[in-house]
Amino acid sequence: ERQRSVAKVLDELAPKDREILRLIFFEEWDRKRICEELRVEPDHLRVLLHRAKARFQAAYVRKHGLTAHAVLFVCNVLIVKATTWWGS
Repeated sequence: ERQRSVAKVLDELAPKDREILRLIFFEEWDRKRICEELRVEPDHLRVLLHRAKARFQAAYVRKHGLTAHAVLFVCNVLIVKATTWWGS
């Protein structure tokens, strides 16, 4: 059920946000490859990722009426993975 909820919210995001989240969290591409694909600098990718995650969280709250704390719980795997990924 949670996976379907996440998938529905992802479908509602702008294509660029959806692409960034997909490449990082589902395709597990490394930063260099994503920067090359999107033609952005690493620092800009960090900003794009931050914004995409924020938009995802906001959309999830709108759709499901959850508090920000609950959204962080739902997104915990994504957040932990991003932290691990960014440190690599």
